[in-house]
Amino acid sequence: MAKKVAYWTTTVIVAALSLIAARSYLSGEAHAEFARLGYPQQLRIILGIAKLLGAITLVIPAYPDSRSGLTPVSPSLGSVPLLPTILSRTFQRRSCRWSC
Repeated sequence: MAKKVAYWTTTVIVAALSLIAARSYLSGEAHAEFARLGYPQQLRIILGIAKLLGAITLVIPAYPDSRSGLTPVSPSLGSVPLLPTILSRTFQRRSCRWSC
């Protein structure tokens, strides 16, 4: 019982933080920060919608059988957006400081 309470407490906290960030992105509060960093404003909207959908997904209880089928796939799907960065940094030409 204590594990369940701890699980739902942390889940609700993470979902609430995600909702706060989504509201900030979608209401335009983060407009100046995105402009300062040089990111396009369309990215702000996409990230806001993704954070909103993620918070909803966290709180909606799933069927027990559906989670067991997604367990091996879900960690790999989280790294898909990072794949171009990982590959570019891996195969990037490095300068030789000492000897090549």
